[in-house]
Amino acid sequence: MKDVALTAGVHPATVSRFMNARNTAYVGAETAERITKAAEELGYKRNLQAAGLRGRRSHTIGILVTSISYPVFPPLIEVIQTVAKAAGYVCYIQSLSEDQGGVLEAVDNLLAHQVDGIILASSYDCTEAVAACAAACVPLVLIFNRDGGDDVLRVLGDDVEGTLAIVQHLVGLGHRRVAHISGPVGLGSSRVRKDSFAQALVGLGLAQPPEYFHSALSHTREEGRAAMAELIALPTPPTAVATASDFLALGCYDALREAGLSCPDDYSVVGFEDIAMCDLMTPPLTTVHTDLTAIGQKSAEVLLDAMSGRTQATPASVFLPALVLRGSTAPPRA
Repeated sequence: MKDVALTAGVHPATVSRFMNARNTAYVGAETAERITKAAEELGYKRNLQAAGLRGRRSHTIGILVTSISYPVFPPLIEVIQTVAKAAGYVCYIQSLSEDQGGVLEAVDNLLAHQVDGIILASSYDCTEAVAACAAACVPLVLIFNRDGGDDVLRVLGDDVEGTLAIVQHLVGLGHRRVAHISGPVGLGSSRVRKDSFAQALVGLGLAQPPEYFHSALSHTREEGRAAMAELIALPTPPTAVATASDFLALGCYDALREAGLSCPDDYSVVGFEDIAMCDLMTPPLTTVHTDLTAIGQKSAEVLLDAMSGRTQATPASVFLPALVLRGSTAPPRA
């Protein structure tokens, strides 16, 4: 679709709008002719003809997630599919590429397949994807994302409140040197969790040095291990480490074992998300629980309402997280 847009000299969202049967009339005759010519030259003739014949609903929903293999997303997908199936819809499921450009490409692909609505669960920049769906008049619900303006339908966990709960817990245990390992800088959730963490500590009069803040390249065990190893090696290391995901926290465990240190005796460690294996770790991981079932259920219901023309009282639905206390946090050594 990007190639068609480039050849026709229009925005990809305009191509999406033209390829959607419900909006063909709104791109203008001259623009429609340019897109048609470009599409035919690039081998899209059949798709455009099919789109022109489609005047009814496809009864399909697109589900886009950052990575199907990441443990947060399968529970979301399962719940959304269950709700969608009960309403008579079939789901197309797609995993985004690692670079942020994959978001718009994935949305364009679903629009070309005439889905009736899209649920996009990713913290990558979704601004262009929001614009493409709006241009195509295809309802979109974002999960874990604040992009696109105040009127965009979205379902969120409250990362600020979750991070504040972590800070209050660690400070309440007596920790004064507290570090943070965030996720990739391109993820909105990484920025929110890191900034909220720093601001909460400043509010308590406990501003931390820059070397206590690490941004991992990915939410992986290896990235957590590498960041924790650097923190341990500092002249004045922290006594507690909060992470932006449970996989990063698991990597912290690895680094501590390699250094001959113990959690929580030498370092307290906190995760975020409460994936299924947290209670099986050694020690069991203290982490922020996100109700993925409720978020998936709500996002599917909001999308079904939008596809039926029903409006929400407020565009954003926010679910409060809960800090689950387990065995990875304790007061610092005297």
